[in-house]
Amino acid sequence: LDQVLRAIEDFGAAILLDPQFADAYYNRGFAHYQQARQDKAHAEMAIDDFDQAIRLVPNHAEAYVVRADAYNHLEQWQKVIDNLNEAIRLDPRADDYLTRGEAYYGLGRHQQAVADFSEAVRLNPQLVWAYTRRSRSYGSMGEVQKAMADADQAIRLNPQFWFAYKERGIAYDNLGQLEGAIAAFDQAFQIEPTTLGTAIYLYIARGDAYRRLGQAQKAIADLEEVIKLNPQLGLGEAYASRALAYTLLGKDVEAQQDIARAVKLGVDEHPSAKRQWDFTVLKKDFEELKKRRGG
Repeated sequence: LDQVLRAIEDFGAAILLDPQFADAYYNRGFAHYQQARQDKAHAEMAIDDFDQAIRLVPNHAEAYVVRADAYNHLEQWQKVIDNLNEAIRLDPRADDYLTRGEAYYGLGRHQQAVADFSEAVRLNPQLVWAYTRRSRSYGSMGEVQKAMADADQAIRLNPQFWFAYKERGIAYDNLGQLEGAIAAFDQAFQIEPTTLGTAIYLYIARGDAYRRLGQAQKAIADLEEVIKLNPQLGLGEAYASRALAYTLLGKDVEAQQDIARAVKLGVDEHPSAKRQWDFTVLKKDFEELKKRRGG
């Protein structure tokens, strides 16, 4: 961290000596981008420096790439796409198609996302992330068999890649094969059991699968792990799913409390969300589950 901050100061000094020094702007921008993981304000500073580098060297492909990464950090998807259009025009690379595909996915433009992931795979057939991202996009388009095939290919390429098992689990889930989904999520947990983001993804997905299998206690155990972590994303979804699990057990008071918590939090869906949580539908589900069990 101290080295990055020193680099920012050193490149700033170089720019003061020579305001036309494009590489100094690029390198300071890159240092700001590295710092953006701790402070998003540095992403904006990085973008300003890349603007200057590109002004001085309009065909600076790498400046377009890292400026796209900075916009990606800010979730400004269209600007990611605009920058990578230029980078790809200058120097087409598999990683740039991958990142642009992720931006298209962020905008819900799944066909274009699939096209970019496919081009990334053509340029680099070993690029595991491209298969998993295409799997996710196919799943969003309802092309579940293609989603499963891509997840399986990612696992063949890297059997230790937890995200591929997560995508395989979602594909099984979409096929209604909940036991297969849970097994895939279990494998993902065995590979990457401790990272916060990983845990939230998997507890929510596996907990929801357990709930829909009717294994309410196991569902609640997984969803309570998310609630303990108190994440910014996924907490409302965990309460919503736990509410339905409580309903299966006849714990209607606890279910109503969780519905109220979920409504208060809003629909802060985690990216692993299988369903779009509409709380009118959630309350309807609650009433229907009560009727089914005669409650």
